[in-house]
Amino acid sequence: MDDNIRQQNTLADKAYIVMRQKIMSGDYSPYTRLAEASIGKQIGMSRTPIREALARLANDGLIRKVNSGYYVSQPDFSDIAELYELRILLEKHGIFRGITKSAYDVDALQDIKAKWETMRSEHIVPDPGFVVRDEDFHESLLRAAGNQVMGDVLQNVNLRIRSVRMYDFITEDRIDWTINTHLSILESVIAGNLDEAQDKIERHIIKSMQVVEMRASSALRQMMNVLSDDVHADTEED
Repeated sequence: MDDNIRQQNTLADKAYIVMRQKIMSGDYSPYTRLAEASIGKQIGMSRTPIREALARLANDGLIRKVNSGYYVSQPDFSDIAELYELRILLEKHGIFRGITKSAYDVDALQDIKAKWETMRSEHIVPDPGFVVRDEDFHESLLRAAGNQVMGDVLQNVNLRIRSVRMYDFITEDRIDWTINTHLSILESVIAGNLDEAQDKIERHIIKSMQVVEMRASSALRQMMNVLSDDVHADTEED
């Protein structure tokens, strides 16, 4: 890879991380326009890596593109609750499909287990990007039950709630809990205790939703406070 391209990729990664943190911490309020030039000045980068970072943030659902500009998205918690409900239905049905052990791709299950056992042995630092690994677990488990179409549907659902699900992975305890819970679910599936596995995966998803709603709501309040302070400051200047 050309050194200039490699450097641009590195800068884009840095810009993405900085901007993602500002959005998730509430520093950027909902509907704020994220202009390449002004953000570049804030974090000391040219427009090219900023542009690439904005595209990634839009793909995550944290911002949206309207005409030629990017704006911070505001979570719709009613939609999110319904999508979590759909997740539960899909994933519990996937386990039900594998009501006999022979219906599962056992090799795939063992591969998933090995991957998450490796994670448990490592020190995984809190990172909103961990959501991608979490999505992969749930989608892979569903596909291992023998229904690729349902796996694709779950993938689409996950993409629609990724922006808020990132809030689940910003503390070490939630990372550890997720890894241990995934392995516990796998152990039940591999042992053929599928009723138990269904119960575990439902409780896992519900707990995740509760944490996400609490943290995303807190960030949203912070965003609104920032917006209110800005309006108040503008009024005083006038």
